[in-house]
Amino acid sequence: MRATVLATLTVALSSSLSFAEPLFVPGRYVLPITAHDLYVSPPGQTGTTVTVNFRFKPIRACTDTLDSVLVYQLPPDYGNAPINEVSATCNKTIRCGGMEFRCVGAKQPYPMAFRPVPLQEIKASGESFSGTYKYVSESIPRPRAALLRRASIGNFEMVEESPDKKTRSVRFRMGQ
Repeated sequence: MRATVLATLTVALSSSLSFAEPLFVPGRYVLPITAHDLYVSPPGQTGTTVTVNFRFKPIRACTDTLDSVLVYQLPPDYGNAPINEVSATCNKTIRCGGMEFRCVGAKQPYPMAFRPVPLQEIKASGESFSGTYKYVSESIPRPRAALLRRASIGNFEMVEESPDKKTRSVRFRMGQ
């Protein structure tokens, strides 16, 4: 009888632990084919920090990219639900095709959900984006510029254009 109770208690405890916060392996993850990447910090008192970098070319002629960086703070009890970022930046300026492009940031929060999948991968999804990032290293530093050449073309909305049409301020658009 005692062995049956102990076995039942062990099964109950182990099954309840499977619904605890998902464990993300700290380090750098990359979305295959593009240069979009994701970084996971080791869990701390406030939870796990996930940084998502979207890199896009405003026009095909560009060899460099505009980078939109979204930072999410997953609380210790996070359960794969969509959450808003705690910060978002997109403030790089690039020159290509005889024009200068300035990225001015997002208009509104972009909620995303994060879920671990087998073999050290993370499924990230939002309203207009879904992708599975593959773990590549335990390194947290940002990649060098040479890695940015594979980035895909993204969605931008023009915010402002100079009178001579040589400078455009654009905003990265995550929504539809």
